[in-house]
Amino acid sequence: MISCISRWITRTAKDSGFEPLPQGAAEPSGRELNDLVRDWVDKTGAQSVVIQGEGDPLAAEDVVCETLRLAQGSGAQFRLNTLGVGATDAIFDALGLVETVSVFLPAADVSKYDEMLRPREPGAFEDACAFVRRAAASGAHVEVTAVDRPDVDVAAVEALATSLGAAQFRTRSWLGD
Repeated sequence: MISCISRWITRTAKDSGFEPLPQGAAEPSGRELNDLVRDWVDKTGAQSVVIQGEGDPLAAEDVVCETLRLAQGSGAQFRLNTLGVGATDAIFDALGLVETVSVFLPAADVSKYDEMLRPREPGAFEDACAFVRRAAASGAHVEVTAVDRPDVDVAAVEALATSLGAAQFRTRSWLGD
């Protein structure tokens, strides 16, 4: 069973107990998320926790790092789902507390990446590639994912992921037009 911790704490399994935050609610602190993780593990016996965001959890990396630090010894195994854009040294220091880092890389070239994600800042594709490379070099188990859709060269994304040092590549299904 996997639970998700993010701005919107969502359930991925029936009876997870996690609900979206009410509109306008304060963002949870690392301490509050640690308490949720510990309660979740204690009440359910589940051990897998996914950190992801409505957006990217790296936008709140201070909270992510604090949660991971405080939740050590909780019995939880963490997975960090990210685009890999905008990471600072703090997140790389915290990767030792994460079982798997999953990076969504939707394309193998900058133009297709920008077309699909429309990043606010230039250089997001290069940032994501650098994140995969650095996370893998740090010893983290890095998975790269892409959506298997008709306009994406999935084999090229997989080749890029491998060249960057990703230990695993996975596609997600496409339910398009």
